[in-house]
Amino acid sequence: MDIESFEVLEQEIERAITLIEELKEEKSQRERENAELRAKLSEMEGTVSALREENERLRKLMEERRERLKARLEQMLSKLESPLPGP
Repeated sequence: MDIESFEVLEQEIERAITLIEELKEEKSQRERENAELRAKLSEMEGTVSALREENERLRKLMEERRERLKARLEQMLSKLESPLPGP
């Protein structure tokens, strides 16, 4: 192997080392981003769960109010429909 071939090989090795270092850094960055995104996702899932629970609570409350209102209206209607006491 002559000197020129050795120098070309050395340059190729240096480029490969640089590329490997860049790829390792990029991989580390992607892993950090992935961890951050997983944490955000977990937080958002917790928020969604809490909102679903609140939505269900409010739905039940509205249904209870609707039933009470319906009962009151029926009661008022029955009073209107009952005959008035006569003389």
